[in-house]
Amino acid sequence: MKPANALFLSVLAGITTFSVEHYVFPAQLHAAAFIVPKSANWRQQMIDQDPGGAIVETLLDKLRNRLDLSEAQTTKARPLLEKQHQRILALLLTAPPSLTRDQFLAERQRIRMETHRQLEAVLTPEQRDIANQLARAH
Repeated sequence: MKPANALFLSVLAGITTFSVEHYVFPAQLHAAAFIVPKSANWRQQMIDQDPGGAIVETLLDKLRNRLDLSEAQTTKARPLLEKQHQRILALLLTAPPSLTRDQFLAERQRIRMETHRQLEAVLTPEQRDIANQLARAH
């Protein structure tokens, strides 16, 4: 096969894959656990859009890719991320109706920071530096 034809087929395959991914997995599903709606029924919307355990796998994939986690580190990180997800979901489900969106955001941030500190214990000093750089950039 000629190099030009191979390049054309590769680009076509990439575009097709991208299109199918965005059709099957809309961007809203990727962001569901991160974005808190601003509408009056924000809590119910978050519960309805909860990706379940998929969010844990998404976060683990990001950590593995960005920090080059070993299998042992991944095994230690998974329960920490699962616990974080369960705590945030429990907050949505069991907090009193008077919980405001801002209060939820503050509590969710506190839970995430606690998990971050626990995850740091799993990382090497080099990985911690990279994670801190990524957190500052975010």
